[in-house]
Amino acid sequence: MYFWWDLAQTGLTYSKVMAIVFSVWAVFILVAFLRRFTVAEVTDQTIIVHGLLRKASVPVALLKHYKLRNEKRMGMFVWDEGGKERISVISLRQLEAEQVEKLAASVARLRPELPNLTSEQLDEIYSLKSKTKA
Repeated sequence: MYFWWDLAQTGLTYSKVMAIVFSVWAVFILVAFLRRFTVAEVTDQTIIVHGLLRKASVPVALLKHYKLRNEKRMGMFVWDEGGKERISVISLRQLEAEQVEKLAASVARLRPELPNLTSEQLDEIYSLKSKTKA
């Protein structure tokens, strides 16, 4: 705020540059703070992934794969929608380990036949798919 006040008083280029830099930095910090609250919740029929700018609804009945393990700090839901494969990703860094376990347990309760995959298993599945398409 000081640099905006200084810019209004003096009109210096330095104040203008610093006001813009610190304003962008403040917005970056605010967005990073808001992203910490990006979570997923499981209802009876959908998994709702709340992002910063959008919300994705993953139908549990159409769920093909999921990965909710802290290996690479990324969780993934893969489902089939009208013959097209859709992927929704959440950052596990923003959740505590017990929250991740609760989320995985909720998905396992709704779809017990689907295993909670590891990163290597997902890599294997998708490398085999790319080989069969070529």
